[in-house]
Amino acid sequence: MGKYYIWFVVIVAGLAGAIRVLLPRRFAELQQQRLRDKPVSRERLKSLVFLLVGAVFAGIYFMPWGHQAWVAIGAIFSGAVSQPGGPYFSEPASRHSLSWLGGRLLRHALSRMTRRRWIADRVEGDRAYLLGQNAAHLFRVLRVKAGQEFEVVADGVLRLGTVVFASEHQVEFHLYEEIVGPTQPEITVYLSIFKFDRMEWVLEKLTELGVSGIAPVVAQRSGHHLSKAAATRLPRWRKIVHEAAQQSRRIAAPEISAPVPLKTVLGTVHGSRVVLSETEENVSLKMALSQNRPPLALALGPEGGWTPEETQLFEGAGWKPASLGNTILRAETAAIAAVAVAFAFLHPERSEGTL
Repeated sequence: MGKYYIWFVVIVAGLAGAIRVLLPRRFAELQQQRLRDKPVSRERLKSLVFLLVGAVFAGIYFMPWGHQAWVAIGAIFSGAVSQPGGPYFSEPASRHSLSWLGGRLLRHALSRMTRRRWIADRVEGDRAYLLGQNAAHLFRVLRVKAGQEFEVVADGVLRLGTVVFASEHQVEFHLYEEIVGPTQPEITVYLSIFKFDRMEWVLEKLTELGVSGIAPVVAQRSGHHLSKAAATRLPRWRKIVHEAAQQSRRIAAPEISAPVPLKTVLGTVHGSRVVLSETEENVSLKMALSQNRPPLALALGPEGGWTPEETQLFEGAGWKPASLGNTILRAETAAIAAVAVAFAFLHPERSEGTL
């Protein structure tokens, strides 16, 4: 017992001496140094901080109760980081121990966190697989381990999955029960082709909002070079919406069809159809939506809007024109605003009086 108190006295004495040596004797001296534009050395303060920290930890270690304190601190974290009986800490002896309390609190917090959702690249019975970049991201970045739980979309069905094998090239899940999620109204966007960087940003945001399909259409004002190069962008667009669907916790990515001319697609669309037009002055989008029900098709024009000939084509095919307001919006702004309004108005859980 005596040696612990000797160590404690030595540490306290050393700390007291360090305070007298390292700190200025008067606060006025600090003020005078600042006034003389002589910077105060920070090394003294750093040294004092290190001494204080070292003294505290050394005191805890050498005091009679120090070992029990370290065990208790480690036990708090063992309940969250490792399993009972793991290689670093033994299983708690009592349900009232610190490890049980800390582990329970952390497990409760983790249970309330949202599980990451993945769309399986391959499904075989009760097994689902992530391949390629998805597997590499899960293995390298998220450091996935066997036994971790995720939500996995397998063949369009959301299920609970547990990792059974993980590598840089493939992550394998064992699938369990189906998870029932909320329903979304079916909305398909017929999006005129415009500048690719902005259009790709819109594809990502429309996916996050929850559209069921996106059909790129070639309008008269889309631009010849953009229309010609659009078909080569289709794989990239599908990759963008796939990643956005996983990030936004969707069950499936929206379908993106191959770009087609506007005249070709107008006659093939059925159900509720609304075309956004900057020339419409009497019917707002809210009024048009009140007369329609899902599934809904929304058509949005390119930069510069629809031509008079295209407007006549829409009218002849039975599309209802609508306006988003008195201001002229960019193509990407109009697309996101229109889809957000449509979802808010058509959502099955929408309360009366909204919008």
